[in-house]
Amino acid sequence: MMAESQVAATETQASAEPAQLPENHPLVTALATLKRENAAYKVQVARVTELEEANATLETQLAEARLEGVRGRIAVAHGLTQDDAALLMGSEQEMETLARRLAGNPVAPCAEPVAGTQAGYAPELGRVVSIPVAGGDESETSRAFSDFLDNITK
Repeated sequence: MMAESQVAATETQASAEPAQLPENHPLVTALATLKRENAAYKVQVARVTELEEANATLETQLAEARLEGVRGRIAVAHGLTQDDAALLMGSEQEMETLARRLAGNPVAPCAEPVAGTQAGYAPELGRVVSIPVAGGDESETSRAFSDFLDNITK
């Protein structure tokens, strides 16, 4: 008898197909609801992925725009031509160093001018110079500046 029941059980297992539940069964309706929610989530995930890619693109463009702004500021500060400004690459410090070299000004601008003078960049000389400043009277200042200009153009 034992052998007959094992054979019967084996035949039942071999021929057993998944049971088909009716459409209104709670498991069937729950599965359908989960499939709809899953489809909605897939759409949302695709949208989030699209937005993350757009954000990454915008962050790259912003970094490039900031770098271009720094490049322009440095080029203007050193009186570089547009062609020379195009050569400025790398970090801000590297661009600053190259800009000074391109402008012919290897020395950094003076932080503190010498007493009785004012620091100023002389592009025709390609360097920072100390401009004499006379005290009080406007005509003295004008004369001192004229003398200074005469000295540097000789």
